[in-house]
Amino acid sequence: MKKLDATLYFILLVASLFTLLGGWLVVTTCRDIALGIVAEDWPQTPGRVLEFTEDSDNTAEGGNTWVAHVRYGYTVGGQAYEGTTIHPTYGSPPSSTVDHRLISLLKSAREVRVFHDRAEPGRSTLSTGFHSGSLAVFFAGFTFFAAGLAMTSFLLGTFTSFARMTMGWVAIGSVLAVMICFVLAIVFLVAGGRDFASGITVVR
Repeated sequence: MKKLDATLYFILLVASLFTLLGGWLVVTTCRDIALGIVAEDWPQTPGRVLEFTEDSDNTAEGGNTWVAHVRYGYTVGGQAYEGTTIHPTYGSPPSSTVDHRLISLLKSAREVRVFHDRAEPGRSTLSTGFHSGSLAVFFAGFTFFAAGLAMTSFLLGTFTSFARMTMGWVAIGSVLAVMICFVLAIVFLVAGGRDFASGITVVR
């Protein structure tokens, strides 16, 4: 019985970690998506490109993924600021030609348009708007969250007397959510839009 209890607690711990990780991914992705949309109405100012680098990693298919990193400076109300945000949702593993276009655009840029928050000028971005590719992370997070919920409800319904029928339905619903969200995560990862370069304006 002790072995069963120890196993039960271990699985509950894993389920809790899944739920927390999934919830964190969902919340942070929603925040970044909302910020990208809100930033469309932020004031704009010219910014100087201070540093640009690019990272390349080999994929399992034998190709490469490319990630751009930029540091830019700008001035608001006589105060100098620096930023590194290309877009609030940029940073998930990209593998499309869009990222190559982004790299080509920023590599040769010396001055770019910067969007900055009116209330907090130190918060800025080079590109704004909604990109459907960011939903891949959202649905991946929901997959983890639902998987953790499915494990927790199954264990509670199986090994305890706590609302067994209710927990059973919750477990079934969570499993269905896992399958649906997993498929959606793959769809948006493969076919989602990530045209961050289209939102960047190079002044010179």
